[in-house]
Amino acid sequence: MTRLAIVGASVRAAAQSALRAGFEVVGADLFADADLDGVCPIAKVDDYPDGLVDWLAAQEIDAWMYTGALENYPELVDRMAAIAPLWGVSGAALRRCRDPLALQEVCREAGVAFPETLPPGDTPASPDGWLAKTYCHSNGAGVCRLEENEHAGAYAQRLVEGESLAAIYALTETRPRLLGLTRQLLGEGWGYRGSIGPVQPTAKPSEQLTRLGWLLHEALGLRGLVGVDLIDHAGVLHLIEINPRYTASVEVLERAAGRSALSCLDEATAGPWSFGQTLHGKRVVYAKEPLTITPELDAWMAEEQATGRLADRPRLGEVISAGAPVCTWFAKGSDYETASDLLSHTAMGAGR
Repeated sequence: MTRLAIVGASVRAAAQSALRAGFEVVGADLFADADLDGVCPIAKVDDYPDGLVDWLAAQEIDAWMYTGALENYPELVDRMAAIAPLWGVSGAALRRCRDPLALQEVCREAGVAFPETLPPGDTPASPDGWLAKTYCHSNGAGVCRLEENEHAGAYAQRLVEGESLAAIYALTETRPRLLGLTRQLLGEGWGYRGSIGPVQPTAKPSEQLTRLGWLLHEALGLRGLVGVDLIDHAGVLHLIEINPRYTASVEVLERAAGRSALSCLDEATAGPWSFGQTLHGKRVVYAKEPLTITPELDAWMAEEQATGRLADRPRLGEVISAGAPVCTWFAKGSDYETASDLLSHTAMGAGR
């Protein structure tokens, strides 16, 4: 059995996916939530992310992969790839796909829509309709309207209005394969709050998604599971950002398909995904005020976790600051409105 190490800020979803795919899993992350107790060894790394290097070196493993937001540390990824085989995007490929100016040129050559982007220090004549983006974070952090920008060295990017989507690809050595699309739930600003899916693309977006897959595979040389943030503006899909690893939306599609996305990286066994009529959703619950995980709250969360409705469960006694994530809530419905309403209603209870 392949022994796989998974590292990142939160590895719970990827670890559970790997376990369903038949791997033996060890994990290390920033939170080490209670979900994986008794399921697989999980370590909390306080010196994050640099402490992941020493942790990985001490493991007896066959390979490793990362989750968010290690894509912002290509040098660290290179150091860890020298310790054990990496299943995912290398440091060199990270530098290509996370450079918005280079990505702008690649997209132009491939015929993929990408918002006009200016280098740091080069600002448009008027800030109206422009964003400031640092490209140093994940989940929408480090993004604000240009007139609100307080980040030195931020890029200016033209704002594209429309529906926020995420596309998930499995990129093997021979070809890209689109696993599915989700609709993104965004909070204040552009922060990620959750996903609902699968979303069925129409004919024109489907053609654009095929072109995008080959851009990721050939022009950028990406491998493994890759998520792409998109804006659908009047039927044209605009590439907003590449998340070159197991993303939050992957879990939604896995629930809808009843399969592990990691199994799709084995070309010998990977088959087409099919989805039923039910839409699945997840929502990240944030603390409205400082919150302590009391025995009563811990017991309630454990019960909800057992039903499959709650994940990323914090540990008993943990103190969560206002605005920090508390847990993840899941719901499903026959249509988007039903699933969204269920997520909103139940998430309010989870963040009590």
